[in-house]
Amino acid sequence: MGKDQLEFKRWKAYNYVIQNRWRGVLMGISNELNSLEIIEFMLCNNYYGVSTSLINEILAYQSVTPIPNAHSCVEGIFMPRNKMITAIDLGGCLQIGTANSNGFFVVAQVDDTEVAFHIDSVVGIHKVEKEEIRDMGHFVPKDGYTDGAIRINKKLVILLNFENIVRDVNPEELTMQLEEDKIKEVFDE
Repeated sequence: MGKDQLEFKRWKAYNYVIQNRWRGVLMGISNELNSLEIIEFMLCNNYYGVSTSLINEILAYQSVTPIPNAHSCVEGIFMPRNKMITAIDLGGCLQIGTANSNGFFVVAQVDDTEVAFHIDSVVGIHKVEKEEIRDMGHFVPKDGYTDGAIRINKKLVILLNFENIVRDVNPEELTMQLEEDKIKEVFDE
């Protein structure tokens, strides 16, 4: 086989890979519109989940420094890798108890802030169809801490809305974000 033929075969194979990669990407985008990847975790013997798109990392629990006059759901602050992160007592926010001290932190990016949510344990990551997510009913506010519930492996997993939790714990962050959005709107006009 000549050099030109070998180059042509390489080009043809490369082109095939690129075409299929784009086909896969486009199919993935189509599937992503209908599905959601969540991380499932336990807190006070209940199962919860949140979209993995918010999650930066999961850390083993470490001691925190309490913040004077902070919201009752704020455990304190800690500094992994010289980055200050606020730790939130998720069980306290949900009014179900407190996570155990040998649990984990789910570190999430909420707006422009990294926040650590104290949980008991991580169960796993699941890809779920959005149509499988069920409304929580009339007794749960639409803008509350939950986005719905889903059955995974015969367990009911409640999907949490970390953004609403952070905004409730730190309303100043919401006000600052709204003000920044208004300023952007003025300059964009």
